[in-house]
Amino acid sequence: MADNPIQWTTHGAKTTPLNTELTGLTSGAYAVTADSVDNTGGNQFADFIFYVDGQELIAAGKYLSMYFIRSLDGTTAAYERGGTSSTTQLPARAADVIVPLAATSELQSVVIGPVALPNARYKLLVINNAGCALDATTTHLNKVICVPYNEKVVTA
Repeated sequence: MADNPIQWTTHGAKTTPLNTELTGLTSGAYAVTADSVDNTGGNQFADFIFYVDGQELIAAGKYLSMYFIRSLDGTTAAYERGGTSSTTQLPARAADVIVPLAATSELQSVVIGPVALPNARYKLLVINNAGCALDATTTHLNKVICVPYNEKVVTA
């Protein structure tokens, strides 16, 4: 019997879906990507890299919540939870990804993956549950980077 192992493909193009939107984000507030990602027939997985710097000490047990806000009709007109904008209503479901944060007041980087990507058009929404505002003095520290990839079957 032939052995057909599954391997990861090489990483796709790295993107920064949330760059300046997280700067100064207050605790309990959220940021959403302006542009949607059309992933129909696209990548299966991604690693997400979160760069987070609180304005003060982030207490133990705090986190960020990440949601994929899916298009209801495959276009950019209507997103999950109805209406025409994903910035007005949070989804009434559990987060797709929870990003645990270290108890520190220094810059931290958290890598989460592999994360299964939706096979749909979507926007990315991140809620700040850090218990403090994210640093507002620098725009390069608080951001989310996405590194997509797939899996492939290797035939003998």
